[in-house]
Amino acid sequence: SLMLTGGRHVCPVAVLFSGNARRTGAYATPEALTTALQDALYDSDWLPFERFEDSAAKIKNGELRLHGESYRALVVPPTEGIPLATLEKVRAFYEAGGVVIGYGRLPTQSLTPGRTASDIAALRAALWGADAQPGLAVCRTSAKGGRAYFLPETPTPSDLAGVLSGAKVAPPVRLMAGQTDGWIHALRRVDREGRDVLLVVNQNTNREARALSLS
Repeated sequence: SLMLTGGRHVCPVAVLFSGNARRTGAYATPEALTTALQDALYDSDWLPFERFEDSAAKIKNGELRLHGESYRALVVPPTEGIPLATLEKVRAFYEAGGVVIGYGRLPTQSLTPGRTASDIAALRAALWGADAQPGLAVCRTSAKGGRAYFLPETPTPSDLAGVLSGAKVAPPVRLMAGQTDGWIHALRRVDREGRDVLLVVNQNTNREARALSLS
């Protein structure tokens, strides 16, 4: 605990979420997705729509920067409704070179008064194309190297690892040899003196010991 105190947390993935969107149509909460990310050795932060829309969340060089963190990938939840400003900023992130991941469902309805489903459809098409189907292939790429994916409803850890590594989004640690079976999780911090601190957690308590090589 002392070694993880202070400094700043470092992780590559931000997962958008909204309690309000859950009350206005179909919506899946992020627990299952973030568990799969952890099992793939990727750490993530949950980011409310409102904080993402705020001017403090800056987009620069294909990254989303907020409170000392720099996110290379942004996950859009499988939600029926979404505020127009949220999806507009997702598009700006993609156009600046960021990696955008949707899964299961793409938004169809506007949660912004005075804006309609057609406004959402135009943004959705700009990100994923007009007829995106779930899969592991990239849907669209931007002029600055942004990539947009539309994954199946329940992406596996290997699905997520393949997509993120293919998009050059690095995890805190990389498995070089052996099998984790989803039991190994990792968290990275940088302390006040700029030194990396890695917490690597082995939750395999019920099986035989195994050898792993991590980088």
